[in-house]
Amino acid sequence: MGVNYSGLDTNITLIDYNDIPRVAATEEEANTVFGLNMKTGQVGWLNNGSTSFITNEDTQIIGTKDYNRENYNNVPALVFYLYHSKNLTTTGSIGSVTVSMVAITPIDDLNN
Repeated sequence: MGVNYSGLDTNITLIDYNDIPRVAATEEEANTVFGLNMKTGQVGWLNNGSTSFITNEDTQIIGTKDYNRENYNNVPALVFYLYHSKNLTTTGSIGSVTVSMVAITPIDDLNN
């Protein structure tokens, strides 16, 4: 449904996790640029999804937007990853991000 970055520290930038360098060009970049990604767990899904949450006003979510659950007895997992460069040098809170989702459950052939 959406993502809210208002709890994120103002100097933190989230980009596509694929664009996080192994070693950032500067310490400042390493300490302020991260990748937040959500992926499907190993069981319970019909599709292998990957969604990146980025702090871009035009496009805040890239990747998979619809996850399809398998007919499976256990609850399928969504796993969140926070990516960073290896030369990260500071500690502390970077704030929080709120991800809103909607689960659509079929009731019958016509209703959800």
